Amino acid sequence: EERAAYLQGVERDMAEERTRLVEETERRLVEERRRAEQEGERRLQEALQHMQNEHERNRAQEAEALQARLVVEAQHKQRSLELERENYRLAAAVAEAEDILKQRERMVSEAAERQRQLESQRQQEHQSATEATRRQCQELLANARHAAQVEQEQLKADKQSLLEQRQAFEEERTRFIEERRRLENEHHRLQDAVKSEQQKLLEMERRRVEEERRLANAQQRQRDFQSAAALATADHASDLDPSLKDVRQRAMAMAALLSKKIGSVIFQRLLDKVSAKLDAADAILFRNKLASGELLDIETTSICTLDPHPHATEDDRSNFKPVGWIRCALGNGHALEQDCKAWCVAYHGT
Repeated sequence: EERAAYLQGVERDMAEERTRLVEETERRLVEERRRAEQEGERRLQEALQHMQNEHERNRAQEAEALQARLVVEAQHKQRSLELERENYRLAAAVAEAEDILKQRERMVSEAAERQRQLESQRQQEHQSATEATRRQCQELLANARHAAQVEQEQLKADKQSLLEQRQAFEEERTRFIEERRRLENEHHRLQDAVKSEQQKLLEMERRRVEEERRLANAQQRQRDFQSAAALATADHASDLDPSLKDVRQRAMAMAALLSKKIGSVIFQRLLDKVSAKLDAADAILFRNKLASGELLDIETTSICTLDPHPHATEDDRSNFKPVGWIRCALGNGHALEQDCKAWCVAYHGT
């Protein structure tokens, strides 16, 4: 019993330890998963915010470049308008001074030269503005490519870190599964040992009960034998009829007296066996009826002798006694005796 209690305590401690390990591991896994998800979401939000800021800066720079180009074009248009107004003015001057051909030609040549210079200057300014815009676009594209490359490298590094963390998690999970399998095997082994010990205890208990039953039966047989021997060896001369003087008659009377007493002892033993096989309520009812004499008249118990001769009843009918059997009457009530008085004598038993 102490070993069984110890094994039960060990099994209960192992179950509690296994439950605690499982809960701790699951809690750690949930925390690691939640921390990894939060870190991934934070990095993704930072990357998106960074890309959005870069995009907004690129759009702002493009807007500034476009605005600068529009300003340059507006200046070019303004200059073109000025040139056109100058041409109109020159044409008016030529019309007014048709008489001065040389002056008009000189002014026309000067105006043409000035126009060519302005056109060349305008083209140069347009080319320089276009070149500046193209360089700015190339710089912006280069910066965007560099930022994208840096972000991609960062994402690769984050991915590699996540893969390493996942690998570490898988290794931890594998170790946990192996530890859990080992604990389950140990638990099964302990359960088998407990079952084996319980079976041994049950077998020992069954053997003890059988030994106690055999000992009780042997003690009961010993008591029955001692009672029968005591009855057989006791002096029953005082129970005999003193009027009997014949030796044979006294011997037969002594045998009948011993038969009755020994039969009572053996019949009581048989009744005890019957009572032991009944349920508790039926056994109590059976004993009460035996004690009240309502069921059997144990006082009339005797062992029938081996003499097979019949004897006559009160109505002159032959009564063949059961040779070697133990007999008793069915109750000792007056009503039962009157009701069964005219019956033939019959025997039933085992």
